[in-house]
Amino acid sequence: MGTGEEVYNRVQRHLDRQAVGFPATKSGAEIRILKHIFTPREGEIATCLTYRFEPLETVFKRAADLVESREELAELLERIEKKGGIEKKSSTAREYIAVPPLWWGCTNISSVDLLRNSSRILMNIQRTGNLE
Repeated sequence: MGTGEEVYNRVQRHLDRQAVGFPATKSGAEIRILKHIFTPREGEIATCLTYRFEPLETVFKRAADLVESREELAELLERIEKKGGIEKKSSTAREYIAVPPLWWGCTNISSVDLLRNSSRILMNIQRTGNLE
């Protein structure tokens, strides 16, 4: 695992490669948003997820070098879900996990700073049509 800043930059790039994207901005607001949602360790785990719902076993194969057990991974994913960083759904006794587009997944806006950073990005998109 790298430094905190490196982790958040990796998470941003990973999310940007997903279906909706999560582009970098000149202001770095996206990194501040990620810091509200993920600890550095949780960010590393997030890079093992995609926008497609997958079973825990599939995610564990990608995250096995980051956790000691499936149980530890499940606990970390539970914490991330509570902060709105991932989505889970259940079907026939199996749980499926995905990293949502963060604009829709961040339902737990718990601080004024997070709301301010999100608002800056959204207002800039509305005003200019881009994320710069």
